Amino acid sequence: NGLGNQLLYHAASISIAIQEGYAQVEIPDYFVLQGAQSSTANIMPTDTNTIPFGYAFDQEHFLNTLEQQFDIVGRVARFRDDAPECPGMDAVKRANASTMRVIIDAFRPSKQHMKPLVDAILQKLDVFNGQGDGVCMHHRDGQDWHDHC
Repeated sequence: NGLGNQLLYHAASISIAIQEGYAQVEIPDYFVLQGAQSSTANIMPTDTNTIPFGYAFDQEHFLNTLEQQFDIVGRVARFRDDAPECPGMDAVKRANASTMRVIIDAFRPSKQHMKPLVDAILQKLDVFNGQGDGVCMHHRDGQDWHDHC
């Protein structure tokens, strides 16, 4: 349930929906901030461990990318008791890698909340040294990743 997991699961699920010809895809309106797992059970989103999708990411850019690049309408939705199952790493294996890359690139930090923080960190680190934007994906070193990777 770390950043890498969430981005890969979202990108894979959306990619599969595109491959299967769906006209619309629902994107969960939450981003899990605290997803520490002490077992193999999925961490489900709650009001205390999440922020809205649009707080973390530039929602308008993300939805526009889906429509312009893939002719699919994205709709941000809050799930409660009827939350779909997380597809797991098997979805990543089934999804089109090129499509997933475009979707992952569309996850830009929200302009109002996250971009100033990201920019401040990058400036302090001088990571890209004038080389442009980048995406950093971090994943846990948990047993589930060892099993799948």
